[in-house]
Amino acid sequence: MSNQNKAEFSGAIVTNGNLSLEERVTALEKQLTDMQATSCEISASMAVLHTTNLLVNESVRETCKAMGVEKASLDTIHEEIHNKLNGILKKGL
Repeated sequence: MSNQNKAEFSGAIVTNGNLSLEERVTALEKQLTDMQATSCEISASMAVLHTTNLLVNESVRETCKAMGVEKASLDTIHEEIHNKLNGILKKGL
């Protein structure tokens, strides 16, 4: 395993070809485990963002309702928030 380099930009394991099959399998298993952990972290983050989005939407609805803002304005505000959150999600992934 000492002859192994990790390519940070791709997550791929690059070897010089001197590793045994067992060492390569071990390296690939570790990479798979790391990728699965990252996937779980992303899923958890997406759940938090979804919940936050729901809370923000409800807060905006209640605030607009309390201020007497018309439904058309509320729909516009909701759409802007939705678009901004989607933009953030796309950049993050």
